[in-house]
Amino acid sequence: MCPYPPNQTLFESFAPIGNGLSAGSSAIHDRGRAPILVLNTESETLRCFPVRNAALEHLVTWADGGTPPPSFPPINVENRAIVTDEIGNATVGIRLPDLAAPTAVQSSSSNAISPIAALAGQSTPLTKEQLNALYPDADAYLKAWNDAVDLIRTQGLILESDLDAARARGRTIAAALRR
Repeated sequence: MCPYPPNQTLFESFAPIGNGLSAGSSAIHDRGRAPILVLNTESETLRCFPVRNAALEHLVTWADGGTPPPSFPPINVENRAIVTDEIGNATVGIRLPDLAAPTAVQSSSSNAISPIAALAGQSTPLTKEQLNALYPDADAYLKAWNDAVDLIRTQGLILESDLDAARARGRTIAAALRR
């Protein structure tokens, strides 16, 4: 990953400057072919950018004559509503660690004023009681998180270069649960 300022928001990562790139994103990985834009994710609650990075790698491999990207079932929808699990998160689809080891309910912004805003969604933190019911202690949470990271790694949904950051994020969340 290219370094970027840790206090920069996602939208600042897109802010144009003289050459069309954002200040500090160093946004392009030159793979000798198509550049890959790397966005700041510090402001995001649900981190889907590692999956996006892996998807771009799969796409480039496929475009170069390699194997097609893996596919996954879509999110379950019944009667125009997303089917949710007991916590309130969507079932099926790609199970990011945030969904497999939840600390919040992730939902779309169906009443958003624009299609772009609807993509952002929202996170509603679980209550202390809900967290305690799911995870007797921080170690139980960290195990669930790391198991989820291992699963998306096996599924080809995270690059080796993003693994350390994903595991560090799990440790940070687990530390916050200890408080």
